[in-house]
Amino acid sequence: MIIYIWSKKMVSKDWFKKYQEEMTQKPDMGEIEWRSLFIEQIIKRGLGWPAKLVRNEKGHTDIRIFDETSFSYLIFETKKDDKKLDLKKTVEQAQSYLQGGEILFVLASPERLRLFSPTGEHRSDLLLNEHCSEDALFWQLHYQRLQDKEHLKTFREGEFPSAFIPIDKYHPKNFDKFVHALRLCSDLLLKFAHQSWEKNKELYAEYQEKSQEVKKQREDLERNRPAMSSSAYDDRDRPLREKELEVHFKYRGPREIFEHYWPEFRKIQPYSRDVRDKEKELLNIYLTDVSYIALSRILFIRICEDKQLIKPKISNGGLKAWKMLTTKIEKSYPDLLKVAYSDTSREVYAPLFEGGIFEWYTWQNGLLSETLEKIFFLLNSFNLSKIDRDTLGDLYQEFLPKEKRKKMGEFYTPIEVVDYLLKHTHWPKEGLLLDPACGSGTFLVRAGAKLLDRLEKSGVSPAERLKALDSVIGLDINPFAVYIAQMNLLFLVLDDYLAVREKDPQYRLKHLPVYATDSLSGTRKYTNDDLFTESSDEAVEKALKLRDALETYSWIVMNPPYVRNERLPEGKRSIYRKTFSDVTKGNADIFTYFLRKAIDWLKNDGRLGVIVSLGLCDADATKELRSFLNQFTIERIVPLEWADVFIANVNPILLFIRKKKPRADQKIKFVPGVHKLSDLKKNNLPEFEIPQQEWIDLAPDKSWRVEVLPEDIPILKKLTGLNTVKTENNICQNILDARYGITLGGQTEEQTIISEDKTIMENPYPVVDGREIKAWSIEWQGRYIDYGTKYIRDPKDLEFFTPPKLLLQRISLTTQAVVDETNTMFRDTVMKIIPLLKNDILTPYVLCSIINSLPIRYYTFLMLRNGVIQKGFSNFVPRVITSFPVPELVYKDKKIAQELETLSRNAHKIAKDLVNWDTDAKNKLATLPSSKLIPFAQTEDADFTAYFDPILVSEAEVHPVREKSPQATEVVPSGTAFSNGVKKGVLQGSTLSKISGKPKILQYLLYRAELDGLEELNKTNLEQFLVPSDKNTLIESIKVLTFWAEEK
Repeated sequence: MIIYIWSKKMVSKDWFKKYQEEMTQKPDMGEIEWRSLFIEQIIKRGLGWPAKLVRNEKGHTDIRIFDETSFSYLIFETKKDDKKLDLKKTVEQAQSYLQGGEILFVLASPERLRLFSPTGEHRSDLLLNEHCSEDALFWQLHYQRLQDKEHLKTFREGEFPSAFIPIDKYHPKNFDKFVHALRLCSDLLLKFAHQSWEKNKELYAEYQEKSQEVKKQREDLERNRPAMSSSAYDDRDRPLREKELEVHFKYRGPREIFEHYWPEFRKIQPYSRDVRDKEKELLNIYLTDVSYIALSRILFIRICEDKQLIKPKISNGGLKAWKMLTTKIEKSYPDLLKVAYSDTSREVYAPLFEGGIFEWYTWQNGLLSETLEKIFFLLNSFNLSKIDRDTLGDLYQEFLPKEKRKKMGEFYTPIEVVDYLLKHTHWPKEGLLLDPACGSGTFLVRAGAKLLDRLEKSGVSPAERLKALDSVIGLDINPFAVYIAQMNLLFLVLDDYLAVREKDPQYRLKHLPVYATDSLSGTRKYTNDDLFTESSDEAVEKALKLRDALETYSWIVMNPPYVRNERLPEGKRSIYRKTFSDVTKGNADIFTYFLRKAIDWLKNDGRLGVIVSLGLCDADATKELRSFLNQFTIERIVPLEWADVFIANVNPILLFIRKKKPRADQKIKFVPGVHKLSDLKKNNLPEFEIPQQEWIDLAPDKSWRVEVLPEDIPILKKLTGLNTVKTENNICQNILDARYGITLGGQTEEQTIISEDKTIMENPYPVVDGREIKAWSIEWQGRYIDYGTKYIRDPKDLEFFTPPKLLLQRISLTTQAVVDETNTMFRDTVMKIIPLLKNDILTPYVLCSIINSLPIRYYTFLMLRNGVIQKGFSNFVPRVITSFPVPELVYKDKKIAQELETLSRNAHKIAKDLVNWDTDAKNKLATLPSSKLIPFAQTEDADFTAYFDPILVSEAEVHPVREKSPQATEVVPSGTAFSNGVKKGVLQGSTLSKISGKPKILQYLLYRAELDGLEELNKTNLEQFLVPSDKNTLIESIKVLTFWAEEK
């Protein structure tokens, strides 16, 4: 390890010699080559920077240097030709690349470095020569300066440049930099939280050990007390009590964490996420919440400082003042933070700084002090004096990345959905609005913004506007969510608050209308709350009052949590089931209870707007809830299954209900065809109406069918009821029944008893799962099951698998049935369909022809989709299959049945041939050298410039582009080889999206995608798609694929 001392005697000049030699040998080297030389010899060797901290950036600054915490530290703009340099323009460009935390930026040319402060002030120039290492400027850029933390020492003195990156509506690009900085800060705090947790865990174990010792000593003393004199007892009792108190107070922090805060946090989690067997994930969520609350408080303090609501504490001026009060400022930042908390609480808004289960991080100095200094330093770069509610928006959702939110089980309602719900519930007007599951407050912020805008346009004063915000109320069981919602509302009212403070400096905000409580508990018919202490605390009392105010609200808007009933704590589960017994059925989701109570919260004629799971419409568990909601006026339904609403696999609808008995002629408005969230912003979305009662009566099982169009109704009515037949006793009997396949005990059992090697098994049988069942064919993957009762949850008799048997893929886009003529077994992702009519007409082949027909597919998609877990997919469970319509002529007219039998057998034969052709083509391709396959992105001429959206394989075509006329293209018919004159081509779908490349490679790519059964080619699988790199292999492959395509 080299120890750098600021002395010319200790600096080697070898780096400059090598730099000078290469510059002399290659005087005409290009910009990129010179930049590489500059990085290697000057930055790495001369200035001592490790390679891992140096990044040669594309599309941003030329060179960026980071510190060990990934903060941007230095940036270099390189210009080889110094004479052509537009200094003013280059400085402005370099400043635009600042991310926060930089000590300098440098304009570098082959012979000199121009040093600028982050504010754009020209510091000085450093000439690159053999003596430059003797210059103090050289050491300002050296890695040793970072190691010595010289920049932090300058920061503590209050002399470091600050506020050089403005965050306001005039600099929109800076907002992304601010979000990036906040993410870096949150990572630092999360790292600290984990380390602090482990330390407190050790201390708590130490406490338990010592408290057990003291407890044992106390028990011994009390046991011997009858035999002791009073004075002897006192002599031993006094030091023991002192020891008990010492242990009690010494470990007070760890006790609070592990005996109060952590249990409290765990207790409320099942109400918003699945926590079963997820202790590690739950701890990470808790520590993430802790770090985000700490960061949001720091952020709010910085905003208050820059807007001069409080005196500086954690930015430049504040640190300078604090340094005068302490001998070692670098070790006392937690104390400074507490002072800042106290001032901001007193001067601006107290509820944000109240203690709670996320507070313990301020108890430890040490590592926290070091972490806080880095955060204060980074945020010091940003000027927040002009930040407003439009700039801040819902900041929390921005600096917590989507993937991290997904892991935490937190899904936020998109703005487009929130605005649509508010618009069509006719907000804002006079009255109270409640979101009983407010989360981070997206509904509250958007509703509040619309209310404040309306009042401002009406000339209402800022003070009155702030009072009016009390009509927008949020409740949530999660105190972290409530905290973030309060923060977001604070950002919303910031402009009005500042306007009021300007006229009345003594004005202070009271508690914003967001409270932590269990919304589903309460008075009257609702059970009392056992999750939160009902003390005299003003906030708790207010929360209970708002929660228990039934028939009070004019609007309920919400995105209730999607938590299955069995995931709730046993005690609470039974209470909810009893409280909401009129709508509870089976394994109800918690959203069932929210929808039920929403009606009770509403005034008569009040409106409900909710985004809720599609399961409301068709699940058996929500049947009673649907029946209850049918009593009220359903105004509008918007299916969102085809739009990407959440990062979770949830298929939602928007539901609008008015608490009012529906008129006899009441019609529901349906909004079909929403394929992306931006569609909800359109004013001309297509709508149609269906009479409410007719729509409710459409499905025999009283499910809600949200994809039905008015023109579908007459057809569906004719098909409905064809699933039953009347017996001789005039009793309706189902025509079909269904049974599940084999259910295994779990993954371990699957690995144990399913294999391609049947020689290791005692009772091997071929086995298939749902993926191998296709319409008219089985694409068996060569796997066997060792069939016995040991690992199988519901063993079947071997007779159950006797052929011929009619099998159906259980989870599928549409009905896919096949007749199996072998003894193959099947898993529970496959259904066996059984005819209940006792005649010889409804053979498996006849039924297969009906189930695979377009009318049945049409009917099942519109009327029988159940438990949708993927976009477009249906779950064909027994109660769905028993509702398949079977036309009467099929089982009463032998001639028709015989024609269907023949057609079905022919379809099976054709499908079998297709499968064989596919297998044969794949086997032939497999014999070609795999070593000569490379990703398409690495092939010559591969170009994704014109790629925008996934390309559907079924609609894709390859077009040649001839050199003589680059604009002219022609479609190449399937199976046609390109002439040698064509050197470029494009693969294009029905959209404008396309990719370019060598035409024969594109042809191979498309055919191979069809052979492999790919439905679409997105950018990732296009880039990684393996294609032949060798010309001969490519030609042979195309021959195989062309023959396969012609045969099919």
